[in-house]
Amino acid sequence: MLLEMIEEALKEAKRDAVPDTLARLVPIEKASEAERAVYDTELQTIQDPDGTSREIEVVRIPITLKTNTGLGAEKHLKVSLETHFKSRGQRFSDYKVGDPQGSGPNPDIVVSAPTESIAFEVKNSPGGLVDYGQSDLFFNGQEWVLVSDNPELRRSFDYLKNKIPVNLDIPTNTVSVSIEQAKRLANEGLRASVKVPVTNIANYYAPKNRFIFIRNTDSVYCLRKDDPLIKEGIPYFANSVSGAITSFRIKNQGKKASPNRRFRFKLTQRIASDKDIEAGMGLDDALPLIFP
Repeated sequence: MLLEMIEEALKEAKRDAVPDTLARLVPIEKASEAERAVYDTELQTIQDPDGTSREIEVVRIPITLKTNTGLGAEKHLKVSLETHFKSRGQRFSDYKVGDPQGSGPNPDIVVSAPTESIAFEVKNSPGGLVDYGQSDLFFNGQEWVLVSDNPELRRSFDYLKNKIPVNLDIPTNTVSVSIEQAKRLANEGLRASVKVPVTNIANYYAPKNRFIFIRNTDSVYCLRKDDPLIKEGIPYFANSVSGAITSFRIKNQGKKASPNRRFRFKLTQRIASDKDIEAGMGLDDALPLIFP
């Protein structure tokens, strides 16, 4: 009932507000430690079922944060790290948290410390449709060719390449096709998927990242099997996942509404489903171990 009252109050506020001022009003006891530390709090008047009015304290969280996206998950981790360092006082004053990097080859979040840098890969959710490494492919007229030279993607490609159809009318020596070609090839069965070792995913990220953080399950994992913090309770990622797959996809690479958008041939690594990964250590418990 309380949340319904707050949601109704927020709807009324939205009708008169300037878009940049819109926010999510969350009861302070339901907000995370990072959210309470960073965002403004205010008093909100609500009415109880008996008709009496009272005030509760809420946290005003900007709607533009978009915590249900990958970039929102990176912003959440950045805020949590900065809050942790601030709570530890002067000893961590030289620790700097880099800006979220979004999609791309670089680590999502990097902490620059006086003696080392520690990088995190960040995912919003664990399995299903989440990519854990990908590469373009093309058909040379005889066989499929992987563009990337990443050794883990090449290991996954070794499992997959003989599963991808070659007996169709496939455009050659190109990594992308038109929407019409993509629809035709999909209808003709141009797809493939195969199980691969989970270490292919862990080892894909491990050279550049020490940890992986999954926002929706509040889980931190070590990406390197020899990390000393595994003995302290932060699980090794590859030991926490029971099923990984590599798939061939025809992936939309343009604006969904554009008739001229192109579709790319992609190899993707994924966790088979959300059920195929065990929860890691919670972020609030992991940060004191990583940065004691």
